[in-house]
Amino acid sequence: MQPNCFQVVATKVALDGIIFGPWDLLLLFTYMGLSNGKTVPQIKEDVKRDFIPALIMEGSIWPILQVANFRFVPVRNQR
Repeated sequence: MQPNCFQVVATKVALDGIIFGPWDLLLLFTYMGLSNGKTVPQIKEDVKRDFIPALIMEGSIWPILQVANFRFVPVRNQR
C-alpha cells in the first residue's frame, strides 16, 4: 500500500485522534497548570471542567490538518 493512500491516511488520522489526542490534551493541561503555578487539585479541576470541550474542539479541527499532513508531507518529514 502507498503511504498516502486513503486507507493508510484514514488509519493514521483515526489512531492519532483516538490514542494520542487525549494524552496530548492531558499533558497540555498539566503543563499549563504547573507553569502557571496551580496546585495539582486545581489542575484536576481544570481537567474535569475543560477536557471534554477541548477534546471535542480538537476532534473537529485537528483531523483536517492531519489528513493534509499524512497525505502530502513525505513520511521522512512527518514528525
